[in-house]
Amino acid sequence: MRSAAFLPELPPAHLRWLATEWWGALVADLDLIDLVIGVTRNQWSREQVDEERHVAVLRPSREHPEGRQAAAAVRELEGTAAAYQQALFSATPSAMRVSLSEVRQDTRAWFGDLADPNVGGAIALLTLSGAHHYSDDLVLRNPAALGLVCEYPDDSLAAHRRDGRVQVSAVGTNGQAALGHLATFRTPADVWASELAALRATEGAMGYVALLELTGLSDPEIVIGEGLVLEQTGLTGAQTLAATHSRSVRVDVGDIVPVALPAWCLNASLRAPGGEPVRPTPLRFVAGGSQQNVWDAQSELHARSRI
Repeated sequence: MRSAAFLPELPPAHLRWLATEWWGALVADLDLIDLVIGVTRNQWSREQVDEERHVAVLRPSREHPEGRQAAAAVRELEGTAAAYQQALFSATPSAMRVSLSEVRQDTRAWFGDLADPNVGGAIALLTLSGAHHYSDDLVLRNPAALGLVCEYPDDSLAAHRRDGRVQVSAVGTNGQAALGHLATFRTPADVWASELAALRATEGAMGYVALLELTGLSDPEIVIGEGLVLEQTGLTGAQTLAATHSRSVRVDVGDIVPVALPAWCLNASLRAPGGEPVRPTPLRFVAGGSQQNVWDAQSELHARSRI
């Protein structure tokens, strides 16, 4: 079963996506949660609450049998900005318990250059760690604990953005809704048409999509690596994306080049992107294969890095 919903009545048509949005989860009406947890003897844990729609997202608890203790999967850090920033680029999976509000007061102290909007990465690390607007408690994980690497190859989009050789405008959406977001960009619709035609021929194109418009400030040859993480520009409640395929693009000075990237969603518990601005980061998700594989990998990484 992909997902399910436990509600007091059939929701209106515009809300029926609630039953299919969160893979591997049970969406339950807030008034029915105690019943679900009681009947199943606490086999579910609450992952997300949507007060507006009066539902919560529940996932199966992954407790170890009594008498068996799992080996520590991550290094638990002292809960300071300095300790976290020191572990940012470590290959050792690390995590710490923090107050989200404290982190947001000075994101640069925690994330360094990844908090710079011209670089990006901090929002992805927050949301992939489980940050939500309704809770101030957070287990903040470093990239290694989230299956990410941070890298700046000379020809990468991250390096070109950091060094001011290219500007990027981008939105996250899905293949079916892509046409509705083209007005966001300067590229004429007929130019986008051929790019979207190529997208439709790509495996997985009707899933998640990132639409990028690259403006050349020099003459860069840009390599967009598989797994490139595109983050929301704030805690919008929408999903983080990662490119499913690599792509090479030439952008001459003054050129504006549209790029449509098929993408994986990295936040199964968040809502689908609906045209919100996103930005590429120097982070790359190293596991892939299929959307379900990605969600399974993220779920496993979270289970290993609980502290």
